[in-house]
Amino acid sequence: MRVFLPVSILMFLSGLGYGLFKIFVLGERYGPTAAMLMTVAVVIFMVGLVSEQVAQLRFDRSEIFSNHRKKDALE
Repeated sequence: MRVFLPVSILMFLSGLGYGLFKIFVLGERYGPTAAMLMTVAVVIFMVGLVSEQVAQLRFDRSEIFSNHRKKDALE
C-alpha cells in the first residue's frame, strides 16, 4: 500500500480537480477524462488491496513452513 495508496489518491484528486476546473473555470461540462482519472484511481487502489492480501498470504505461509522446519529439526 506504500505505493498504490499515494498514486491512487493523487490520481483521484487530479481527476476531481480537473473536473471542477472544467466546470467552474472553463464553464464546460464534466468530461470523461476527469471521470476516467477517478475510476482508474479506484482500480489502482483495489489492485493495491489485492497485492497486500497476496503478500500477507505468502508471509503467513512462509511463517508456517519455517515453524514446521524448526519443529522437524528439533525432533
